[in-house]
Parts: sequence; structure tokens; C-alpha cells
Amino acid sequence: MITDEALANNSDYAQVWEAALQYVREGGTCVIMGDFSSFVKPLLVKQFFAKAGLWWDTGSYRRATLALKPSIMGPDLAVKLPRRYGPKALNVQNVAHGDIWYHTDEISAVKDLGLDDIGETPVAFARIGNGRLGYVGDVNAEEDSGTIILAMCGVL
Repeated sequence: MITDEALANNSDYAQVWEAALQYVREGGTCVIMGDFSSFVKPLLVKQFFAKAGLWWDTGSYRRATLALKPSIMGPDLAVKLPRRYGPKALNVQNVAHGDIWYHTDEISAVKDLGLDDIGETPVAFARIGNGRLGYVGDVNAEEDSGTIILAMCGVL
């Protein structure tokens, strides 16, 4: 787990980020969470994720109630996750639709903003090589975020 912004904000840690990405490419799982979304410099987000081969960039900073996309992770895991999730979060955008775990739906207060069209979400989980890289942008350490992180780590 990457729990703070140091790997993105400080070039002194570039080798650590490269080592983490190598671990992921070889089959590991890494989840970016915790203080990362609160303290990362927004202009560095795009280049940070680009090193992983992702187009993710800084999205909106807001609270919204979103719906789980159970088809993404399959029914066995989906039943263990909250159906609705409403964190205050720094979202990422340009996320492939197949990597978005929570999205706006017909009862989301932000549906009219077109966030699904730009692939914006507070929860993303992408394949990188043989492994997975996750992002949970919650800035308030909500209980449901812990459940989602455990699911990404395969221990739920």
C-alpha cells in the first residue's frame, strides 16, 4: 500500500516508485490510498500514473454517492462491497470504464456532470502487467474505504 504522497511529490523517491511498479508488473498488488489524495500535488498526478502506463489524471474533488459496478469484479466479491459509496474524495479521471469500481448512476446527485463520460471515479483498479494497481481517493478515511482496500488486496 502507498499511504502518502511522497512517491509522487518527491523525485528522491523515484526508485521506490519504480520498484513498486516492478512488483506490480510481476504479479503483485499495490493500492494508493490514505493521505495520498489529500497531499499529492495535483499537477504531478498525471506523470505519476503515466509511469505505470495509465492515463489517469487529477479529477474533481467532491463528495458524491456512487454505485458499485458489480460486473467489474464479479459476484463473489461484489456481495462483500458496499452497494453505494459516498466519500469526500480526490477523483482520478481518464480511467478505463472496466477499471472503475464505483460510478455515477440515475440516483447520484452528480449524474448531470458527465463524470462517467470522462472516466472519473474515486475508486479504480487496473491491470499492470501481471498485477494490479488500485486507487482509493477518499480523504476522510471512511469505513467503507477500508472494506474496498481490503477487497483490492484480496483479503476480504
